[in-house]
Amino acid sequence: MARKRKLSVASLLLLAVPLAAPRPARAEVLDKVVLRINDEIATLVDYQKRKAEMIDDINHRERDPAARQRLLGQAGEIVFKDLYEELLLRSRASQIDVEITDDQVDRAVQQMRESNGIKTDAEFQTALAQSGTTLPKLRERLRGDLRLREVLGKEVNSKIKVDEEDLRRYYRKNVDEFRVPEQVEMRETVVLETAVPSPEERTRI
Repeated sequence: MARKRKLSVASLLLLAVPLAAPRPARAEVLDKVVLRINDEIATLVDYQKRKAEMIDDINHRERDPAARQRLLGQAGEIVFKDLYEELLLRSRASQIDVEITDDQVDRAVQQMRESNGIKTDAEFQTALAQSGTTLPKLRERLRGDLRLREVLGKEVNSKIKVDEEDLRRYYRKNVDEFRVPEQVEMRETVVLETAVPSPEERTRI
């Protein structure tokens, strides 16, 4: 006859109490606010996207290795500064109720098409696809750009006044910057055979 195994108290407890379900992994923070100006914010994704775009632009534009490395090292700081200034302008735009109409956005889109030589809607859709954007996203970006431009015009440019005497004074102090060296443009050269009989000499001249 088989012997019955005696179960310890601990074994009985393990059988009676179900094992606790494993805790779900802590949700990963995908985005967070890195900059706030009043009600305007910039997120980590905004910052990383801007920085990636700037790095790509530097790598394609800058040919000198030393200058490229220097600019790449400054990319993060430059992007953060640009975001800060943009949030300041966006916050000020909200404070002074700057609004951009659909007509203004329409004109901006049309101007962009004309400046890029885009004549048909099909060409325009192709250009949007190649740049990785859509028409609604483009319109949203242009609306934001126009708002910032409006704020600059109202708050900065309209208040900049330069006295004519100040202009004269600057010119007198920096007159060398405005001097254009004498230039000669040669459109055509004629060497007469009667004046220079030798073909070699004419070619040299």
